[in-house]
Amino acid sequence: MIKYDSIEKYSRIHPNKPALIDKNGVLSWAEFRYATYKLISVISLSNSIEGNPCLYISRNSNSLALLGAAFSTLGIPFQGLDYHLDMERLNDLVKLLNVKNIFISNEFKNKLNDISGCEVHCIETYVDEVKIKLDDHNSDNIQINNNPIKNYVFTFGADGTPKTGCRTDSFEKKLFQSLQSKYSFNGNDIHLICMPMHHASSLIWMKLFLLLGCTVVICNYENNYNLYEIMHRHNISTTILSPMILKEVVEGLNQEDKEIYFPALRFIITCGKNYTMRLKHDAINVLGNIIHEYYGSPETGINTILDSDKTLKYPGSVGCELEGNKIKIINDNNETLTLETIGRIAINSYMNMDDYVEDTAEFVLLDGEKYLLTSDYGYKNAEGYLFVVKRGNHSSFINNHIIYGLENELLNLTYLFDVHVYAHDEKSISCINVIPKNYQPSSKIRSDIKAISQKYGISEPVININSELDYTLTGKLNHQYIHGHC
Repeated sequence: MIKYDSIEKYSRIHPNKPALIDKNGVLSWAEFRYATYKLISVISLSNSIEGNPCLYISRNSNSLALLGAAFSTLGIPFQGLDYHLDMERLNDLVKLLNVKNIFISNEFKNKLNDISGCEVHCIETYVDEVKIKLDDHNSDNIQINNNPIKNYVFTFGADGTPKTGCRTDSFEKKLFQSLQSKYSFNGNDIHLICMPMHHASSLIWMKLFLLLGCTVVICNYENNYNLYEIMHRHNISTTILSPMILKEVVEGLNQEDKEIYFPALRFIITCGKNYTMRLKHDAINVLGNIIHEYYGSPETGINTILDSDKTLKYPGSVGCELEGNKIKIINDNNETLTLETIGRIAINSYMNMDDYVEDTAEFVLLDGEKYLLTSDYGYKNAEGYLFVVKRGNHSSFINNHIIYGLENELLNLTYLFDVHVYAHDEKSISCINVIPKNYQPSSKIRSDIKAISQKYGISEPVININSELDYTLTGKLNHQYIHGHC
C-alpha cells in the first residue's frame, strides 16, 4: 500500500482533492494524511504489533486502506485473507503464519476461533477509536521504513485451493514505471476498485493510481446495476474487473449506454479467470477497445498482458510478457520447445516469489537463468504471443487435455451461459459445470457436451447442469464447490 511520505506529498499539492471514496464517505488527501498519521502513532506504540506481521479479513473500505497505509509506512506486513474461505481453512492459515495480530471486520468476526497467542482487533472499532484518540502533531517524527519486508501472498490453484507464498524484494517501482509509460496514466484518472483488496492485482493497481495522486473509489461488487451507478456518479476512467464481473457488466449494457453514461472510461484490466474468446468479443462490442487482459499472478505465475488492439487478432492468446519478464515453453526434461509446441510454461521474472510457505516451488536453470515452473501449459506463436491451453497440476492426465480450448468450444453452444471445466488429477476424471442460458432438455445438453468433449480426448466427463456457479469475486470457482461436485 502507499506510504505516508507519498500521502503527505499530495496532501500539500491538493489537500482538498478526494483521495479515497467509499459508501461511508470521502477522505480528502489532507484527511488521508491526518488519519494515517494517527494510526501510525498508535500502532508504533503497540508492543504486540511492533515488527510482527499482521493479517486481515475484510471487505474493501476506506478504513482498510488507512490501515494498509499505516502498516506499509512502518514496514510491517499486512496481508489479507480471502473471506470466502471456510472457517477451518482461515484458522489453519492464521496458525501456519503464526501471527500475533489479526484485524477483522464486524461481519466476519465469527469466522475465527480463539487462537492462542493471537489478538483479534475489530477494524471499524480500531480505526474509529484512533481517529478521536490523538491530536495532530508535527509529522516530522514519522519514520518511513524502506527496508525490504517479508510479505505473504496467497494464490489459488486450478482447483481453488489456497497456497501461501512469500517474497522479500518489492517489484512495484519497476512495474509501475512500465505501466504508467505504456498506458499514459496520470493524476487526473479516477480509479475504481471493486475486487477485494486481498487480491494481489487489485491492491497493486490501487497503489499505482494513489502514487499518481489520483482519486480511488472503493466499493465491493454487489451487482451490475450498482456498479454502473458508481461508475457513472464518479466518472470512473480506469478499473480492474475479473472476467466474472466483466461478463455481468457487459450483459447489461450496449454500446450506446457506454458512450452516454461512462464517457471517461478508457481502461479496464481484467484478470483472475479464463477470459473466454466469446466474452472477449462481447466485451469489445459493448465497451470498445479499452479492455486489456492480464494473465497469471505476479509472484507465482506467468505475467502477460494482451492489449485491447490485439484482442481480436489473437483472441485465444493471453498476450506477451510484461517488460522484464521472460517465458520459455519446456518439456518434461526441461528442454526448450519449438514454436507452436505445447509444453509447460516457465518464467524468469523480477516479480517471482521467493518460495511457498507450506511447500517448495519448482525452479529450474535455463540458459544460466532461474525460471519458475508454473502450473500453466501452452505454446507461443511466431509473433511471440502466448496461448495458454490449460492450468493444473503437473500430471500426465491433465497434460492430455486442452481445458481452455474445450471451454471455448462448449461456449459455442449458444444456449449455454457459462462453462467451467476442471480436470481432477487424483480421480482421473474431468468435471464440466455448465449454466444454460435458456431451457434445453438435459439429455440434449449432455449429448452435445459429450460429443465435443470426445474431440478433446475426454470420453466420460462428469457433467453438472447448474443454475449458478459459486465464483469468488476474484473469478475463481470456490474450491469447496469444486470438491463437492467432482
